[in-house]
Amino acid sequence: MNIGIVGLGLIGGSLIKKLHSKCDIFGFDSDESVRIKVKQSGFRIRNSLAELTHNSDIIVIAAPTNAALEILKELAASNFSGLVSDIGSTKSLIHKSVNKKINFVGTHPMAGSHLAGWDSADPTIFHQAPWALTLDQAKEETTLAKLIEVILFTGAWVVPTFAKQHDEAVVVSSHLSHLISAGFGLTIENAENQKLIEALVGGSYRDLSRITLSPSERTAEIVWPNRDDLVIAIDTFIANLQGLKKTLKAEEVDNLVKLLTRSGQSRARVEVTQQLIQKQQTQTLLIKKGELIGELRELALDPALITSFQIQNGDYQITLAR
Repeated sequence: MNIGIVGLGLIGGSLIKKLHSKCDIFGFDSDESVRIKVKQSGFRIRNSLAELTHNSDIIVIAAPTNAALEILKELAASNFSGLVSDIGSTKSLIHKSVNKKINFVGTHPMAGSHLAGWDSADPTIFHQAPWALTLDQAKEETTLAKLIEVILFTGAWVVPTFAKQHDEAVVVSSHLSHLISAGFGLTIENAENQKLIEALVGGSYRDLSRITLSPSERTAEIVWPNRDDLVIAIDTFIANLQGLKKTLKAEEVDNLVKLLTRSGQSRARVEVTQQLIQKQQTQTLLIKKGELIGELRELALDPALITSFQIQNGDYQITLAR
């Protein structure tokens, strides 16, 4: 399996570091200094996008959305016949922009760090991370199966979905978190006793504020394409915060306990799913050759984590956790 990675920052670099022992994998970055650094680290580099596409079965675009759109145009013009994927944090814009002649399947690993760049690339970053697979334009089964194998090689779990549904979900699961954390940081910055607050930080502060250390330009690039839905999510968050405020002002401690309990139920459900996987309390699904895309689209309607994927005599065996 020959894989080309475009963009060798945190995610692209982590992919190369994780997959180089399992696949024939090459990288390309538009920054020559990055290419030199990656090559000096012992990984295989191409010096142009055209070189990278040569003999590649799959091209993964690990670049910011605006750069990814330009790369997609170049790939369309080159008549690249393999599978093209990306790792962008919003999918609808990409799916609307990609040339229909490209065999394209969007993805998004729910993995990252407040760090950036090749020097921060970490091959363990994908371990047990949900990795969205957007199936809107999937049209070729064989390379799609290869892409799923590649994702699972990283240690991540595959979540079949569609672009619109993905974007509606991550606006809450990811993008809103960035702005809540930003709002928290600004609250401390404006406090009269700022120095004492910063001297008395604990684990809750560190958990909530960690992502404010991410490069600001990268965070803005992540959330900006989803800004309309993000505004709605912010309004909902403010309404919930106002509800908590009302409870405090009314001195309704029992109601506060109920609200806090409800707020933890979503996190608890995530933990239960993780425990099911660890205990191997999962479901096996057998899929006939030629039916993979249709079955995955069905799974997208009832979200599940794909934890393993095997090809057996041309058919597919999938392990699911819900």
